[in-house]
Amino acid sequence: PNLDADNKFKTTWESSFASSEAKLTMEDSREDFKQNKHNARSAAWLGLKGLIFVTCVTCFFYQSVQFYMQYSTYPTKTRIRVHIPKMVKNPAVTFCDRNPVLRSEFCARYPNFCEKPNDMNKFCQYEPHFCKGNVSNLTIPKFGYFTQNKREEVEKVAWKLLVNSSGERSPVFKKDDTYLEKITFVYDEELKTIIKCISSNLHIGGKSEPVIHPLRAPKGLHYVNEFTLNLEAEELFYPWLTHQVFFAIHSPLDPINPLHEGRAVKPGYHYSINIRLVEERFLPHPYQTNCTDYEAVWRRNNKTGPRSQKMCRDICRKIYSKACCRCENYLTMFEDIETLCSPVERKGYPYCYCKHWSALLNHMTECSTNCKEECLKVKYLSTIKESVYEPTPSEAIEWTSRRRESTVVSVVIRDLEKTIVYHDPLYSHCIVVMNCNGGVPNGHGALIGFE
Repeated sequence: PNLDADNKFKTTWESSFASSEAKLTMEDSREDFKQNKHNARSAAWLGLKGLIFVTCVTCFFYQSVQFYMQYSTYPTKTRIRVHIPKMVKNPAVTFCDRNPVLRSEFCARYPNFCEKPNDMNKFCQYEPHFCKGNVSNLTIPKFGYFTQNKREEVEKVAWKLLVNSSGERSPVFKKDDTYLEKITFVYDEELKTIIKCISSNLHIGGKSEPVIHPLRAPKGLHYVNEFTLNLEAEELFYPWLTHQVFFAIHSPLDPINPLHEGRAVKPGYHYSINIRLVEERFLPHPYQTNCTDYEAVWRRNNKTGPRSQKMCRDICRKIYSKACCRCENYLTMFEDIETLCSPVERKGYPYCYCKHWSALLNHMTECSTNCKEECLKVKYLSTIKESVYEPTPSEAIEWTSRRRESTVVSVVIRDLEKTIVYHDPLYSHCIVVMNCNGGVPNGHGALIGFE
């Protein structure tokens, strides 16, 4: 009995032990599974964090490179300010007269170069302003327009007369008009010749300063100037011309050709020109606007050299033409008729060809490319109102007796507000490099910069 009991106990113990061992094995397996699962999750999370970190670092460096590339171009932002200035820099006003000499004076001095129109009736149909009175003594230059064609000889004489009278103002302007003092010359592409101009407040050469006036009142009109022209249509040297005089409103420091950038005037009209002032302020290199402070350079050079981009380019053309043509050519405006290329001598040869013309042309192109925009650009935006001019009683009598019609050009500033457009740096050095606190970075600068 004791043996059976021992065997039964042994069997029970072995069964219990086996059961316990199985339970332990299952628990170990569960723990291993949990541990493996935990390790897998940890590895996955670690990998995900690593991926996120790498992605963030990559994006950070990408944005940093993109920002640096943008910053290295020195971008700018635009800011606009409108205010009423205390002082106003008056614009320049330029008039150009296509008449080298009065027709009647030319025909009186050189009758061999003038004759009556060969078909007076038809001529009067085309050019009625010549035929308002007695036309029995009417003669016109021999340009081949209702006359014989002696254009070459006529233009040589006309050019000589223009050179001899280069210092005199055109007869269409009043002699007592002291505002028109600067005489220049421009090229007329239609006539293939040089014509005379006269300007007020033009300073493209010399050491003089533009006229600056205080505003008379914060509101109301500010008169710049008024000009009266006495046009006689029957005195046109070139009978077929529709317009004799052109004018332009522009910066005092810019050369201009009113035939290209101006407006023709008609006899007997009043032109009321309202100016609106606009300033644009650019930044020099290395900013994208890449301007030149011509005024500062001009003062450093003892008030010599260009004072605007247009003047700079004209100087480049002058250097090239003097080297190749031995005279001044291709300029927007000529100041000295003695040094410019004679249109009579160069008739049919508008371009210069010299031994090293290709190298000189490349040099002129490079020179013109280096003429940057002005850092302070003044614009005179204008609106023109044209109306029939009502003459005074004395003017009406003069018109009847001399067939003369007055044209009045009034330049005013009605809107005294000046618009200033600033081109400011988009980023400042302090914001980009650090958020400055006594010169010590506090870690916020890069974030502000990237924003």
